[in-house]
Amino acid sequence: MSDDPIENLLRSTASETRTAIRDADFGNVPPFKPNNNRAGAAAAGIVLLLIVGLGGWLLGSRPGDESNLEVAVPTEIEDGEPTEEPSLDPLPDEEGGEVETATPEIPPVTDLQVREQQELEAPAIGESFVDPAFGTTIVAATDAASGEQIVPVQSPAAVWNADESLLLLYQTGGDVSRHIFVDASTFEIVGELPVVPSDIEDVFWHPTDPDLVVTTTGVDLVTVSASTGNVTTIASHPQCDSIDPGVATAGPSWDGSLIALRCLSEGPLELLSQPLAGGPAASLPIEDGEQGMASPDGQSIILEVDGGFEIYDTDLSERRSQIRWEASAPTVGVDGDGNPVIVSAGFQADFPAVFAIAPIDGVGDEGAVEVIVGPDTGFPAPRSGTRTSASSWNALGVFAAASPLPVEVLEGGPFETFDGEVVVADLSTSPPTVRRVAHTRNTGQGPFGGAFVSISPSGRFVAFASDFGDDSSNTYIIDLESGE
Repeated sequence: MSDDPIENLLRSTASETRTAIRDADFGNVPPFKPNNNRAGAAAAGIVLLLIVGLGGWLLGSRPGDESNLEVAVPTEIEDGEPTEEPSLDPLPDEEGGEVETATPEIPPVTDLQVREQQELEAPAIGESFVDPAFGTTIVAATDAASGEQIVPVQSPAAVWNADESLLLLYQTGGDVSRHIFVDASTFEIVGELPVVPSDIEDVFWHPTDPDLVVTTTGVDLVTVSASTGNVTTIASHPQCDSIDPGVATAGPSWDGSLIALRCLSEGPLELLSQPLAGGPAASLPIEDGEQGMASPDGQSIILEVDGGFEIYDTDLSERRSQIRWEASAPTVGVDGDGNPVIVSAGFQADFPAVFAIAPIDGVGDEGAVEVIVGPDTGFPAPRSGTRTSASSWNALGVFAAASPLPVEVLEGGPFETFDGEVVVADLSTSPPTVRRVAHTRNTGQGPFGGAFVSISPSGRFVAFASDFGDDSSNTYIIDLESGE
């Protein structure tokens, strides 16, 4: 047991939440054909009210469930003793010890002002408005019918293609459930994905070819041409019952060379390090619930395990290092110098944060987690969960996150800093530049009630979903070159 009662309570809550998600029955979802053999992917379509009235949504689940879940961050303990700390399988650690937070250069905290969300009418498709609390310009990119959702795919790697000319969105709740291609200038629907991916968010734009989408279907890794609909098989794995990227949200490495996949079968699971050019994949036995991500530079495979991450060479023959960090819905990115990092919001007691990063190179057996936006750098922790997205190589070290409205606000309570906001951090400056850029005006209704934030490869645009308090959800785009 820790001496810190808040830490103990958070750990207990996280354990109970994981158990509840694993055992929950999520009922029916809109028409789709996801892969049903998805280890560690039961979290879907439920709202978890957490302790002492501080509720939130646990984010980063698999939809097969078509959901968006986020976890609340308790800020105080009322009466009673903290429950026993759960037992976690430790990472292999020859030398022992605990990870320590890196000592970052503290950014000047200049914007902690509480900004109330002002009520606005949802704009029509193609129309823009200025967020009155932040001064940024936001445009409506879709026009969903009543009861319909047209939203960013849950993977933050999937919205914009390499030259930012097309958007890939998911349309559901009406007569069809499909992935659609949308012209990023006219917002016209110009096509749809002709294959059924292994799961809804298992689709990624090719990082260097703006015409190609990379996805898994059955035992095949394929590319799909957005302009012609042609499907090309990159690699097939008949030894598996099916393949998928896992619940990770990294997709292909940003240099277009590599993707990490899971081989699902009745036997032991395997991690696959698959070249995007085709050819044989390296493999490594993994445990139920583990998954991999390719590093942005294509030089490493990051294996997410219970209690943290293990870093391997691309041939999976050697574990180079490990990082003890129970991150929340992690993805990958680069810091301001272009070095690969794991990026996540932080909900563990050690690292509460809107953004935290951990370098994957040169960290030895234990990595240093650096809080970029959080209490360690003078900012509050968000009252509810956030979802994180990283830009591509042409905008080094730019991250975006969206925080949902806490239950307290939905029930009429006052706003606090970060409630229902989109936040952007730019690590290319020293200290990092932190901007609060918009209210999402999203009330989080239904299985597609998340904001699903995603930043464009250039770092100029941020997409998010919002229902504007209505029964339909649309995609909106913030121009970061506008506003304050």
